Formats: sequence, C-alpha cells, structure tokens
Amino acid sequence: MVVLAASFSTMVAISIALPFFPAHAAKRFSASQAEIGLILSASPAAQILSSIGWAALSQRVGRALALVTGLCLVSLGCILFAMGDSVPALIFGRACLGVGVQGADSAGTAMLMKHSQDLQRDMALLEIVLGVGFMVGPAIGGVLSDFFGYTIAAGMGWLQLVGFLKL
Repeated sequence: MVVLAASFSTMVAISIALPFFPAHAAKRFSASQAEIGLILSASPAAQILSSIGWAALSQRVGRALALVTGLCLVSLGCILFAMGDSVPALIFGRACLGVGVQGADSAGTAMLMKHSQDLQRDMALLEIVLGVGFMVGPAIGGVLSDFFGYTIAAGMGWLQLVGFLKL
C-alpha cells in the first residue's frame, strides 16, 4: 500500500503545476514557449538520465531507503520549482523532481515485484494508480491555483515530505 501511495503522490507532484505553470512562467519570467517546453521537459529528461543510477543505488542501499530518498527529492524538487526565480532555477527544480520521481518509482516497482502475491494484478493496479495520479494532479492544481496561485507546487512538496517521513 505504501508503494501505491508513493507512486500516486509522485504523479500528482509531477503534474500538479501543468495547468497554470505556462501562464505563470510567461507572465513572471517573460518565458518563451520554447523555454516553457524546456522547463517542463527537464523532469522526464532527468528521469531517463538517472534511471540506471537509481537501479544501482537501490541494489546497494536497499529499495526502502531508495524509495524514501526519491520521495525526499520529489519534495525538494517541488519546493525548488515553486521558489524558482529564473528559468535556470525552474529547470533545476523540475530536474530534481524528475530524479526523485525516477528513484521513488523504480524502487517502489521493485519492492512491489518482490513482495507481490499476485504480480499481474499488482502491476495492473500500479499502472492504474500512476494514471490516476497523473490525471488528478492537474485537476487539483487547476482548482487550487485559483485560490493559492503558484504556491500550490510548494504545497505538494511539503505535504509529500511530511506524509512520507511519518511512515
């Protein structure tokens, strides 16, 4: 259950700013469409580039520690992204978020595969949870940004950090 909650929260974290970020970046930083695309592409690029490193790390330190480390990086990435004051800072925040998502999801998937009683069912459930998280993130972000503005991205980071450190 912890793995599913972690996977859900990483997808919410990576997608929550999607509805309001482009307008915010254009207004606050005069960011071009190309710069906005670069900022948002930093997360998946970082996921790709860090995937092999996470596999080695989780083998060395254990999957549980890799999962928690990934979640902490997701939180840090959200906070850095929300507090970014320039295009390079926003790229760095999104890249940190992507590294964390890759770590948490890689370790979580490995944990699920190792401990599953019904791997077919559990992997399907994981994919459903990932999809729902990616779907819910923009919905939450769109609604809450009307009330809290851009700071909702930082709110997700703090909520995730507090929630998973309690586990």
